[in-house]
Amino acid sequence: MAEIVDIQEYQSEIEEIDIFRYLNPEEMGRLLQVSDAVAYTPGETVLRQGEVSDDLFAVIQGSVDVLVKEISKEAVVVSRIGAGDVFGETGIFTREARTATVRAVEKTICYRIKSRNLLRFIQENAGAGNKLLLVIVLSLINKLKHINTKLAFENQSDIDYDYVDSLIEDFAELI
Repeated sequence: MAEIVDIQEYQSEIEEIDIFRYLNPEEMGRLLQVSDAVAYTPGETVLRQGEVSDDLFAVIQGSVDVLVKEISKEAVVVSRIGAGDVFGETGIFTREARTATVRAVEKTICYRIKSRNLLRFIQENAGAGNKLLLVIVLSLINKLKHINTKLAFENQSDIDYDYVDSLIEDFAELI
């Protein structure tokens, strides 16, 4: 079962996470005061597809799998997220159901902050908040770019049936 652990114990690892690396020690200290660290056991669910959650997560130690379940099918692992990576960013901006389940692969420690705490931090710390938002937006853009590239590749790998037809015709002539 998920267990809150001492966030101060993981401060140096959290400071190395990309979205936080531009915060100075004072800004980071204020952010840590409104967030927590959570330990998950192997196989434990961090987020569940279909549920609404406004938490932003970053993996401090360990790794998690991102699984998507299509209608009437089993969940499929679509990616693995490791130490230093962030997930759940859209929960900051929307109140929509999660599109994937996230499950701990091994003993995993995650940084977690609720949307209201993050938004309050941004409001009260404009400079730090702007840096943080910029990096979060760039992270989302980068993820979107990777997804677009993957989709483009998958679309290119579709079978060209006209080509297959011509191969079969050529093969049939040889028989």
